[in-house]
Amino acid sequence: MNKIVSLALLMLLTLGMQAKPQFQQGKKYLIMSEVFPAGCVTAGSVHGQTTPVYYLTTAESGDDCYWYFTEEEPGLYSISNAQTGEYVTYTGERSGDDIRYVRLTTTLDEDDAYRSLWSISVFSGNYFIIRNASATSHIWDVRAGSYVVGTYESTNVTNNQRFAFYDEGGNLVADVTESVSGYDVSSWLIPKPIRPSGTTTDGAWPRTETIPTANPTFRIPSWRIGIRALGDRFPTAPCRRRSTICPPANTPSRPT
Repeated sequence: MNKIVSLALLMLLTLGMQAKPQFQQGKKYLIMSEVFPAGCVTAGSVHGQTTPVYYLTTAESGDDCYWYFTEEEPGLYSISNAQTGEYVTYTGERSGDDIRYVRLTTTLDEDDAYRSLWSISVFSGNYFIIRNASATSHIWDVRAGSYVVGTYESTNVTNNQRFAFYDEGGNLVADVTESVSGYDVSSWLIPKPIRPSGTTTDGAWPRTETIPTANPTFRIPSWRIGIRALGDRFPTAPCRRRSTICPPANTPSRPT
């Protein structure tokens, strides 16, 4: 019974809340890796690199270090370089030492536009995970040593897979939770540390199963990103009309 009640509550929260980064359309942002906090993601070709997307360990002020985040669908973004205008697109191709599943393309992928779209979910604090909308097990990753930026099929998120975003004024982008469908349940989402016994510290929400305590954060992102609990440990694929949690019928169709 407890599990049924918990699932019902999760579904209600997911439908009632949308969490997303506070990107402003038309503004460009620097993408910084947690493991290299002085650097930025850039277009490799601008710096004579054969890898399509590259990480500079020392950020520069040029447009190549900035990216536009365009929300093509609710919770799904295209990411294009401010200098080249090219989109980061998942290809599934790994070759040599410089190609790690992504390329820069002049348009959204013609066969599957979701390959060029990315969900962005909070990991903790001001760090985010960038996940492909088509290959949902693949998240952005900076390879140590080579500084190749690509994706990696991962369930345990490490610090080279977590990113922060800054606008041109050096302001850090935070996440925002929006009320949808007339519901505001933000007061329900106060993070509570969880004891190994499976109950919260105030005794609320008793559960029969043991819940890990490593990252006691509880957040509900949009239906496009899926339910995320305890530090993005349980990602789900974007809704494809097969999901039990789908957007309304009048939701905009995927980009072409």
